[in-house]
Amino acid sequence: MRDRLWLAFSSTTVLLSPPLCIVGVLVSMSNADFVDPYWLDLSSKSTVSVLFLAPGFSALAAWDAAKWRNLMINAARSWISVFSLIILYVAAATMATFLLTLLALMAQVTPSVGFPRLDVLALGVAVTCAYTAFGFLLGRFLPGLVAAPLAFVVIWGWVAYTPAVQPFWLRNITGNIGSSCCSVDFQLVPLALLAPAVVAASLLVAVMAVLAWPMRPLVWAFSVGIVGAAVALSATMMSDIGADPVQGRTGSQQCVENAGRKFCAWPEHAAELRQTAKNLGNAADALSSAGLDVPSTLRENAKSKDRWSFSLNSGNVDFRAKTLILSQLDELPPPCTDQTQGVWPAGVNFELAGAWLLAVTGTPVTEAAEVSGASLPDLRRLLEEDLESQAQWYESALSAMRSCDPV
Repeated sequence: MRDRLWLAFSSTTVLLSPPLCIVGVLVSMSNADFVDPYWLDLSSKSTVSVLFLAPGFSALAAWDAAKWRNLMINAARSWISVFSLIILYVAAATMATFLLTLLALMAQVTPSVGFPRLDVLALGVAVTCAYTAFGFLLGRFLPGLVAAPLAFVVIWGWVAYTPAVQPFWLRNITGNIGSSCCSVDFQLVPLALLAPAVVAASLLVAVMAVLAWPMRPLVWAFSVGIVGAAVALSATMMSDIGADPVQGRTGSQQCVENAGRKFCAWPEHAAELRQTAKNLGNAADALSSAGLDVPSTLRENAKSKDRWSFSLNSGNVDFRAKTLILSQLDELPPPCTDQTQGVWPAGVNFELAGAWLLAVTGTPVTEAAEVSGASLPDLRRLLEEDLESQAQWYESALSAMRSCDPV
């Protein structure tokens, strides 16, 4: 009976999980300064606590496994049985943490379309359980005072510090996607959830195999091999992915027309689009009147060379219009500055270009220069030229700023 009641009344994992989960919610909320009304964003940010839950539960499980050795002589439960109960409890506690965080985030913003991404939450649960299993395995063979801190340090390093290293695939197989995903104009790459799930599943299988047959060398070889193969497979899945496992969002947008132009945004921003369409139309007309080529259809966050776009993240309609006005400068400095140690000769015109865009679309000259950090005398000299010359200067300056060549 003693060992049957042990999990509920003596397990460190059970007894310390409430404060651990509370801290987990606080960790997630502290990393959610801005949340888009987008279920993928809310769901992924709800799992940021993996950074804390995974090493925390791993250390607690290591301590419990070390304690369990003292009960094994007369225990009715096997190692597999105790391990399974702890993993089930950790899974429930982790999911509860994610759901509480999701509810707290929904109090800030609730998406108007779609549903929570249960697959994202499930991945967070799976990797937390897998890293808990690693800690339990350490506690099976090492003293608690050694196993618990070792488990915490190893898992903390794996989950929290891999984002700072290369190759990029390493960070993308840990399951820590909460800080990498996703504003409303992005989505996860197809294998972003599968790759870390494969590693987590292999680790769970490997630990269960060693717990069931701890004295068989072939089992140890199998366990190491299956985890190594899973890491290699996941690395292949993520080999062509950048620092974050995301890509531009695809799918249909909702559109409204104003002043002969069509403005399109993601469904989550439909209300904001209707509020802002008139301001966007005025901004687009002003840019055209200044001699710039503004297309008849404009899309939210459609970033590419020579493409005008706008953002609806801010609650201020005037600011949203300014995101359209300045959108061609959003992708600057160009990527080549990574290879030139930040040297960007044409960048001397960056502030002046932004100030000119604001000035020709109605912002007072003094304010345009101050907001952009440009020289007020330089801006006034530019505005004294005829409008065609001003537009030609801007186009030439923009073209030059997209390279790192000397001017």
